[in-house]
Amino acid sequence: MASQDCEAAASSRAAAASSQDCEAAASSRAEKEEQKTVMVAAAVSRAKKKEQKTVRVAASSRAEKEEQKEEQSRAEKEEQKEEERTVRVTSNDGEEFEMDEAAARGSVMLRHMMELSIAFDGVTLPIVSGKILALAVSYLRVHRDYDDGGYGYGYHSESADTTLTNFDTDLVKQLDQATLIDLLAVREQPLPHSSLSPV
Repeated sequence: MASQDCEAAASSRAAAASSQDCEAAASSRAEKEEQKTVMVAAAVSRAKKKEQKTVRVAASSRAEKEEQKEEQSRAEKEEQKEEERTVRVTSNDGEEFEMDEAAARGSVMLRHMMELSIAFDGVTLPIVSGKILALAVSYLRVHRDYDDGGYGYGYHSESADTTLTNFDTDLVKQLDQATLIDLLAVREQPLPHSSLSPV
C-alpha cells in the first residue's frame, strides 16, 4: 500500500507539475498573443497616421495647385485687360495712332502717363510728326511681340534677340539722318502736362 501511496503521490505531483506547465504555456501563449495584438494595433496606428499625413499632403498639394491655377488665371485676366485697353496718341499734324497698353508700356513717357492714368484719354505730342510717330508705334509693337511687354527686363530666346536686332538694324538703315534726329528728339520729349521726364 505504501507503494501505491507513493505512486499516487508521484502521480499527483506529476499532474500538478503538468498542470503548472500547461498553465505556464497557456500564459506564455496569451502573453505572445497580447504582444502580437499590441504590435498589430501599433502598426495599424502608424498606418493610419501615415495615411492621414498622406491625405494632408495631398490636400495641401491640391490647395497649392488650385492657388497656382487661380494666380495664373488672375495674371491671364490682367494681361487680357491690359491688351484690351488702348492708348490713343496724336501727332502734331493730327495723325492718330492707337496701340494696346502692352505696346505703349515700351515708351517710358507713355508708361509714366499710364501709371498716372492720363494716357487713356488720349495724348497729343506737339513736336512729333505723323511719320515719326508711325515709326515709333511700329517699333513698340514689334518689341512688345518679342519682349513680352518687359522692354529689357525679361529674358528671351537667342532667335528673338536676333529677330529684334535685325528689325532694329533694318529700321535704322531705312532712315535718313534728319529722321533719325527727329526720332531721337521724340525720345527726349518731356511728358505733356507733367513734371516727369523720360528716363
